[in-house]
Amino acid sequence: MRWKPRRKLSICTVYWLFGLMGLFLGASRCGWAKDIVESLFHEEIAHAAEAMEWHGEPLSRDTLYALAATGISWEPFWGRAHLFWMGWARCDRKDLLDKKNKQVGQRFAEIEASYASQDWGHVVDLATRDFSFRAITCNPDLKLAVGESFLQLDRPERAFPVLASAYQAERMGRGGDAILEETDWKIRRGAFEAARAAHLTKEAVVFGLSLLFQPSAENSQVDHEVLTYLEQQGVSIERVALGILQAPARLTGLPAYSYVAADLLAMRPRPELLPVFMAMSQSGDVYLRARALIGLAALAYQPNSNMQENPFGEALPFTPTVTGLSADQRAQIEDMALRAIHDGNYRLRAAGVLALGLIGGEENRASIVKLERDPACYVIPTGVRGLEQLRFPVREAVALALKRWGVTFDPGDGTYSGRALVEARRRTRDVTHDFGGINRSMVSALLVFPFDTPLPLSPVRF
Repeated sequence: MRWKPRRKLSICTVYWLFGLMGLFLGASRCGWAKDIVESLFHEEIAHAAEAMEWHGEPLSRDTLYALAATGISWEPFWGRAHLFWMGWARCDRKDLLDKKNKQVGQRFAEIEASYASQDWGHVVDLATRDFSFRAITCNPDLKLAVGESFLQLDRPERAFPVLASAYQAERMGRGGDAILEETDWKIRRGAFEAARAAHLTKEAVVFGLSLLFQPSAENSQVDHEVLTYLEQQGVSIERVALGILQAPARLTGLPAYSYVAADLLAMRPRPELLPVFMAMSQSGDVYLRARALIGLAALAYQPNSNMQENPFGEALPFTPTVTGLSADQRAQIEDMALRAIHDGNYRLRAAGVLALGLIGGEENRASIVKLERDPACYVIPTGVRGLEQLRFPVREAVALALKRWGVTFDPGDGTYSGRALVEARRRTRDVTHDFGGINRSMVSALLVFPFDTPLPLSPVRF
């Protein structure tokens, strides 16, 4: 059966719908009216539009909230190309330490040796004796060593100004951008730890959200420790995410984090977010539609009478629960999922498969089984000629969805060579560089579900 293609709404219309959803949610959730963060960031919220030099349409309350809570509108340490990038400073020549200088090189070596041996006091003594505060903070390696040493010495009030200052990044040649991004993440992580330990709540919230929305390049998983802290401080993650999705495309920075916002909403589906997911499902953006479909299917979940409480175990970031959706709403979501598994984009097929697994039903099980040989193949380089690590994302979604019925399925992921590689690649389609329907201006995304694959995120610009 061929499904008729549906006309997707323009991105402007989708932003307008998100604005309406914000009004709906703001009115329906009493906690948002008297939000703790609104009190903490009252002045920043009031002046966010002015600080951003925004002269367009009025920004929604949730977008103003997101601008203030992330520090984008008021914190001096954030950059502008990448909002949470701290390596944008241009330091004076006297503060740029040349390691090629014999004397400077020897001092660096002493500090590095003390840092490696965890002699925290000696690191601080050497650095503060030989270098100025600005020289320490301008150099990312020295900044990290001194900042962490202060933390280890239980002096977070000294660590925070060291770690929270912008520094000057230097190009490192091929592969250097990834190293710089990881160093920047470590600096932001240290600043978060220092602010939290020093009870600098506003600063801890700002750096915590930066870690959530711009995670480590080496580990794009959700940082649950940071997430727990933010919620303990009264931060509404849903409201920050919705504020990002509502942000006008011309607003500096926030729209570039739309994928992370969608990730966070999809991993924490709640009935109040139904209109948000419905708006996302009308987007022309494949990533937003796929996340919306999973969120909607989680709300349409119906357990079988003879099934265990959570057949998916810990494979999902949420525990499926029964909500108050009507039969018509469930039927509409099921129709979306059935359309998705016939889509030419593998991300939508994978989301559709999981959605059908959440919705249940024997007919949907039969539809899922038909995708056990889905051709989408993701290749991970091994660096060894003739040896390839293969993933089959749609088949991975099939394996996950079939857990609902207690069925075990091997998607075929693994490392192959020789004849086995030829057989594994037979009748497959390489989707490693298939970014159809993806907005490549996004700077960050999370790996939330087992079948997620990395995106071509925008590199650091400085």
